[in-house]
Amino acid sequence: AVGLGQGFSDPLERDDPRLLPAYVADEAAGPERVRTLVLRGGEPGAAPSVRYTVLRADSPRMGEAEVVDPESSRLVGDVVQEMLAGRDAATGRLVAYGIKYVYAPDPADPALVETIDARAGLVRASAPDGGAVWRLDGTIARVRLLEAGQSRQQPVGVVVPSGTVDVRADVDSAAPQQVVVAELDDVGWTASLDGEPLPRSVTDDGLLAFDLPAGSGELRIEHRDSARAWLVAGQGLALLIVTVLLLPSVGARRDALDGRHA
Repeated sequence: AVGLGQGFSDPLERDDPRLLPAYVADEAAGPERVRTLVLRGGEPGAAPSVRYTVLRADSPRMGEAEVVDPESSRLVGDVVQEMLAGRDAATGRLVAYGIKYVYAPDPADPALVETIDARAGLVRASAPDGGAVWRLDGTIARVRLLEAGQSRQQPVGVVVPSGTVDVRADVDSAAPQQVVVAELDDVGWTASLDGEPLPRSVTDDGLLAFDLPAGSGELRIEHRDSARAWLVAGQGLALLIVTVLLLPSVGARRDALDGRHA
């Protein structure tokens, strides 16, 4: 079962406002605007569970407001469930959502680490003591250009430099391409090339995409909902805290690990 987590005590460490390793936070603030999926095991003695947080940039400080989008929560919660269930296709959905890193902070849950280690496409990266970081290789970014035949679930394409919300970048394409944006589609989003509106692409995943004609010019992508833009740009993150019940197979691994350490 997946639902918005409420009443967690200290989901972020009070004495360390930077939750992410420095190199991960630096890359999240770069032109790719990659995101990080942060996973934490449940409290000792409680029912087996996983809390997850999706960060757009460096971690929030305690007391900052959270931006919780129910639809984003559902979509990412589905991916976490797939990862815990052992479905390797989940890594493709991470790419589509612009997630390059998966991070289990100290103290990383051994059963959770074992589960993520087994997922195809995720490789271990440098991590602080007691934690674990996995990386998806390839081209991953908030905004990309894809050629015909390429999928947004593949780590391919050309990175389009992006701000936290809006995009202003020069592009040059010899053939028509698709602009894919790791955001939920809604009527507030618009895109243009040298001032000419771009049509939306037809997608089946609820994510934003536009059709880009051959040629060169300035690509602009904007969101006209000022309230949403202020929330996202002002905080520089999208924070989703959700409880995901571990599947029996993962719980069994935890029991096995406990038995070995008894």
